[in-house]
Amino acid sequence: GAQSHHQAHPKALAMLRIAAVRAGQRCRLGVVAPPTLTLTKRTSFWDPKQFLKYSDRPAAKQLLADFERGHWECFNERLRCPDGKIVPSVLQVQPREEENKFPELSSPSKNLKGEVVDLADRFKSSSATLLLVSEDRLFNLNEMVNSWTFALSDELPIYELVLRGKVLGALIAPLFHMQLRSMTQETNHPFILTNYGKIKPLKQKLNVVNKVVPYVFLVDSQGYIRWRSMGKATEEEIQFLKKVLADLQEAKAAKGKKA
Repeated sequence: GAQSHHQAHPKALAMLRIAAVRAGQRCRLGVVAPPTLTLTKRTSFWDPKQFLKYSDRPAAKQLLADFERGHWECFNERLRCPDGKIVPSVLQVQPREEENKFPELSSPSKNLKGEVVDLADRFKSSSATLLLVSEDRLFNLNEMVNSWTFALSDELPIYELVLRGKVLGALIAPLFHMQLRSMTQETNHPFILTNYGKIKPLKQKLNVVNKVVPYVFLVDSQGYIRWRSMGKATEEEIQFLKKVLADLQEAKAAKGKKA
């Protein structure tokens, strides 16, 4: 009976799957990794019979992913949560485990001055680095980004990483960079990086879901993500980060004395 009901209403079944994925994305940020769909070439299946026939194929899964996470959904979340706190952060340091290792980028990143920047090397140069990752950076994110940089710029290095599509993103890169330079302070240009590699696997590993909200990662000198958040900084988060930074610096100093 249940099977025939699903066959009669394939779009309802699709929406149930979408709801299940969305529920998974509401797991505690940075503690439980959400389930993800395999992203492949998009094909549309509006005919119910065709959808049922090919529902297990990657292209059908891509259609579900498109339903579940398009710009419209991202904008709606942003409207519901003006501060970008779609998922609240957990004020708890993550352990140094392989699953918390910051993933390798598939291509070099360049800052707004045109210089190649190796993030892995930058992580090693400090006991901790704050990295803000976003996709649609031109969508008024300055207030959220500045809430972190203004409060913590004297405490640790802060970089932005803007993810762009490999093909279309590279084609419009000069125009995008010009717009991004015009809306950000020139002194910050060496620390704003763009990457035109394979961004979908990276977004899945980092759980970067909303295109119009910055995701915040505290990465230690060994390249492990020790804490994460999103949206605009709160006073509690800033104070928590300052304490974590003091602990990391103390641990690094103690390690240096032993060496």
